[in-house]
Amino acid sequence: MDILEVKKKSMIDSQLKSRGISSFEVLRAMSVVPREKFVSSEFIEAAYNDGPLSIGSGQTISQPYMVAMMTEALMLRKNDKVLEIGTGSGYQAAVLQEISSHIYSIERINSLAENAPEGQLKDVFTFLAQEETEHKNDLEKIYYEVVHSGGV
Repeated sequence: MDILEVKKKSMIDSQLKSRGISSFEVLRAMSVVPREKFVSSEFIEAAYNDGPLSIGSGQTISQPYMVAMMTEALMLRKNDKVLEIGTGSGYQAAVLQEISSHIYSIERINSLAENAPEGQLKDVFTFLAQEETEHKNDLEKIYYEVVHSGGV
């Protein structure tokens, strides 16, 4: 087991379970998503620390506990359609996609949306707020069971 896997396991036990995160799906999602892929190379060693990390443009990737707590509070079901406002690094969307199969995420800062790690958001539809796309009208017409905004 490499050092990041050890840190991830420690995060699950000491930051999440010890603070009352008990949802099997949330704990599984947090253990599957590689948080280190969502931070810049200078923060890889700190990816599983108990705090937020800078992702540029004055924004942060949320503390792991906050991601888990917000995700657990959503009480997601597999087929829920989720609108996430504020893609940021994409980490929260990646965690959400491990639980629900319909994630739509919108971001207003181009550089953040463009830097989301390739391949990690395989089933997430990400949109730039100011961008006109062929799917923007679809985004506005979808009925969402859950709306989540962690970036406010």
